[in-house]
Amino acid sequence: MIVHQTYALIHNNEVLNIIVSEDYEMANFIARATYGSSSFAVDCLQYHCCIGDSYIDGTFYHTKENGENTPVEYVPTEAQAIEMLTSEMTVMNEYLVELDYQTAILSLGL
Repeated sequence: MIVHQTYALIHNNEVLNIIVSEDYEMANFIARATYGSSSFAVDCLQYHCCIGDSYIDGTFYHTKENGENTPVEYVPTEAQAIEMLTSEMTVMNEYLVELDYQTAILSLGL
């Protein structure tokens, strides 16, 4: 259960601050009150973004020293990671059953 959310405050496609807030509306209000009416808040709890990063078309980017932008990796929640691993395990089990079947067919000479 998440009690507080982490929000990046965005202005002109740049992360100017990162705050903890109980809800999006308050974070968005703080962004606009602090940086102007075109500013907004973005939930960044699952991203390792930093002040000075870029936020372009719904994606966070780190800017390297040479000016190149690299996307910030999404870090799944524990529940999402478990779901992904369970799904992968199901697929692998299906492959294993198929492999066992093929091995049995070959050993019987069929």
